[in-house]
Amino acid sequence: MPGKIYLKRISRWFLQYFVVPVVSLWMILAVWYSNLPGKILPVIAVIALISILLAISIKIKDRRHAYGFLFCLFITVLIWHLLVSPSNERDWLPQFRQLTTADVSKSGDEVIVHNIRNSVYRTKDDFDLRYYDKTFSIEQIRGVDLLISYWGNKSIAHTFLSFEFADDQHLAISIEIRPESDESYNPLAGLFKQYELFYAVGDERDIIRLRTNYRMEDTYLYQSSASPEQAWALFTDMMNRINHLADKPDFYGTIRQNCTTALVRHVNKILTEKIPFSGRLLFNGFSDKLAYSKGLIRATRPFPELKAACYISGIARELDQDPQFSSKIRTHIQQALK
Repeated sequence: MPGKIYLKRISRWFLQYFVVPVVSLWMILAVWYSNLPGKILPVIAVIALISILLAISIKIKDRRHAYGFLFCLFITVLIWHLLVSPSNERDWLPQFRQLTTADVSKSGDEVIVHNIRNSVYRTKDDFDLRYYDKTFSIEQIRGVDLLISYWGNKSIAHTFLSFEFADDQHLAISIEIRPESDESYNPLAGLFKQYELFYAVGDERDIIRLRTNYRMEDTYLYQSSASPEQAWALFTDMMNRINHLADKPDFYGTIRQNCTTALVRHVNKILTEKIPFSGRLLFNGFSDKLAYSKGLIRATRPFPELKAACYISGIARELDQDPQFSSKIRTHIQQALK
């Protein structure tokens, strides 16, 4: 009997001091980061919600009734949150207005990629947008590289891929948010359907140089261990996803669908031993070390030595608009590994 009383007290304490605060905080954030238009309505809605929560806690003395009201309120906010749908029709920032699409042949051996980005940058915010179309085939593909780029805390980074084709052709694909004209990235907002998912597809003098030369990020390029056949399977899978998003947009998710977790879903389709979900996928600044431990990047040196050799920001800034930007970066890495 004393054990049951003790367990009941623990359950009551857990419900009152953990579940209720967490559920209340989630509702407040879900309403704040909702689809309400403008800046005033979200404020009014949050104030109204907090007032209701305070009224429930103060006015309703019977805890069972209070928990019942809270549960009904939670279900209402949850349904509202679930009904928020993504769209391709918003006032996007200019560099995110144009979607890439692809024509994949019935045999799957050839892909025509439309709207490959090849912008001319003067600063990270001052640029001329340019796009072109190009055909790629399975006979041309040579492999795929993993890139990881840091802008601050080394535990958080941006990961993306670059596919290598014959004649020194490279196509980079970066999974990002698709911000509207008045938006900037907020990881908390990314938990509440605030950003659509966007696949930025461009040549390396756009996708890489934007980060190394204009955002001044520390970027590393690793050659993956994928065979040409695996690289092509990964490439076509990403192209199919890009086409799907053009028809049916989806939300970016800070945890469930960020640049790394979304990328891992593609990569797992070509692996026999899947990459499990782990903290290193959330703290993705360590994702290169994870890839190294899984044998997904070519390990010719101990990891610290390999990472030092694969640092490309310095050489990318030196090369800048060099027509042989991609090949010279890889030559630089090969020399550093000798």
